Amino acid sequence: MSVVRGLAIFAAVWTVGVFALLAASARGAEPVSEPKPEGERWALLVGINEYQAAGKLQFCREDAQALGKVLVERGGFRPERVAILADGGKPEDLPTRGNIRRSVDQFAKLAEPEDTVLVFFSGHGMMAEDETGAGKKGYLMAVDSDRDPANNISIDWLKERLGACKAKTKLLVLDVCHAGSAKDVGGLAPSLAAGLASVAVLASCAADEISYVDEKEDHGVFAGRFIKGLAGEADADGDKAVSIAELHAYIKTSMKDWCVAARKTQTPVVFPETPPDVTLARVSGKPFVRPPALGTVPEWAKVSSWQIQEVVKAGVPVAKEVNLGSGVTMRFVYIPPGTFMIGSPMSEEGRYKDETQLRVTLTEGFYLGVTEVTQRQWRAVMGSEPWSGKPYAKSGDDYAASCISWDHAMAFCEALTQKTGYTFRLPTEAEWEYACRAGTTTAYCFGDDVTAAGDFAWYDANTKDVGEEYAHAVGRKRPNAWGLYDMHGNVWEWCQDRYGAYPNGSVRDPRELLEGEYMVHRGGCFFGPASGCRSALRPHSAVDSRGPFFGFRVVLGLK
Repeated sequence: MSVVRGLAIFAAVWTVGVFALLAASARGAEPVSEPKPEGERWALLVGINEYQAAGKLQFCREDAQALGKVLVERGGFRPERVAILADGGKPEDLPTRGNIRRSVDQFAKLAEPEDTVLVFFSGHGMMAEDETGAGKKGYLMAVDSDRDPANNISIDWLKERLGACKAKTKLLVLDVCHAGSAKDVGGLAPSLAAGLASVAVLASCAADEISYVDEKEDHGVFAGRFIKGLAGEADADGDKAVSIAELHAYIKTSMKDWCVAARKTQTPVVFPETPPDVTLARVSGKPFVRPPALGTVPEWAKVSSWQIQEVVKAGVPVAKEVNLGSGVTMRFVYIPPGTFMIGSPMSEEGRYKDETQLRVTLTEGFYLGVTEVTQRQWRAVMGSEPWSGKPYAKSGDDYAASCISWDHAMAFCEALTQKTGYTFRLPTEAEWEYACRAGTTTAYCFGDDVTAAGDFAWYDANTKDVGEEYAHAVGRKRPNAWGLYDMHGNVWEWCQDRYGAYPNGSVRDPRELLEGEYMVHRGGCFFGPASGCRSALRPHSAVDSRGPFFGFRVVLGLK
């Protein structure tokens, strides 16, 4: 079922040079006579799903990331010229009001007259009464914004920066509720475009309509069609080029089909009414060749744009799949180094006193299992079934291996190392929480709202309370922002560390304590409440504890 996007996705795209430039890049070996000099292409993409003081949105972050992929693979944008601000990333890449304003300013200053600048904002928009009494004005909401206009990004300010930008031409693409016409509240699109020369605007809906999401495609209805059209589906005349006019026609037609099926109305709008016949992208059969350090991102790796950017610096693949033999594999994604606050703030509901916050820096990246170790994987390595015949356990190849003690988990890592020649280990407690949080500072990787736990975790409400008292199949819930499944719930996950108090001050690369009676396990389990799945919660048990609630995931060494 499609649901309302809220006042969601604002996409501002400055482009007219984008168009001819994209075309020439993807042309491949086609002969070209007297090619004109081309400027640089820049893209700033913003996606916000989890607001600190506003409603949660769907697929905004995913739309920004998908657009970035299309721009690089189909549009000819250089990866180093595509910047993404999205929740779930590093602090400097979070879409805060300050970061967004700084990035827009930077792009406006860096762009030269022949350049193309594309800015995509996917999140909440709002209309509010101007403090001077001049009427309602439009604003964009950053991840740290509230409903106070002073704490948002003013459309007037954005107009000023667009006007100052030296890029040849600007195209604004708005996927915002009530965006597309001057009816009623006025809409964001015309107010943003008014007074700016050489600006075309493509809006997701009229001012009296709302923007929807398509849960079947995991995109906004408008944004998904914008992305697919830009990738080539809008090429109506078969000339391998997608113009603004073709893109608008494609989106309008395909959205009519969706509206009929969904029994909803959403009408894309374009300004001026006759859109310019300027090339947005040239589609070629020649695939984009990624930098050797980046490698291919497999379909199963739901990694963030930050991870993709960081592997270029590290010179390693963003994902790895290890063969265990007999058709059994284990999948891993790269977790880049970074700094975060381990533990929880005093205000967090359900907090324990041993969750004292501490600034932790991990100076080295690592590969972490995309899922908990499964029964199939355990059998392939150890040849046994510790869960077989045990209460609160169910057999199944893709079910999380359970009834695993810390000692047994360590033995698995040693056996897997011997079997494959790679190095495997349990994550440290700091590595585990860093990966679980995936850039968030909230109680869970999905925010503070515990009612959303069912989308990400197996816990008592969707297991024990419905008669399914066992560890479930992995990878069936939504992953966190770094592509890791079941970090909350299902089975407790063993860490390397012995349990002890956190040290004072800041630390770098903390390792396990050498003394202590109990071992740390993280993440919650299927038998406990959602509150027991918090990112900072740090229970501990004896090394030989092996009830049906215990499992683990492993770290793959970089070399």
